[in-house]
Amino acid sequence: NEKDLTSLGTSEIVQNDDSIPNATEEDFILQPSVLQGYLDRMNKHASVHNSIYDFNVGDKVIVAKNFDNNIKTKKLKLSSFYTDEVIITEILSNNRVKIKDNNKEEIIMMSKIKKV
Repeated sequence: NEKDLTSLGTSEIVQNDDSIPNATEEDFILQPSVLQGYLDRMNKHASVHNSIYDFNVGDKVIVAKNFDNNIKTKKLKLSSFYTDEVIITEILSNNRVKIKDNNKEEIIMMSKIKKV
């Protein structure tokens, strides 16, 4: 009746056979050190989905301008790299935010903004 869960990292489960005549469910739990290691790995993998950015609704931010090789939109000498201040109106999934600038709303990536 022994189950081997070494592939999951949760080994050393107590056996239930004739050597333990009055075994209960509590006898079949994992040992604490193995359980703690398993929980630590689960927490590490769960934190992958947390955002590395720290923005809140109402924050004033500046947005990086999009410069490319087009002559009409490329950066001119002495022009700024960022737009004027805008306000974050909503935090969206996938590291995106909705910003409001002069009654115009736009969805942009969090990597393109900086706090003021």
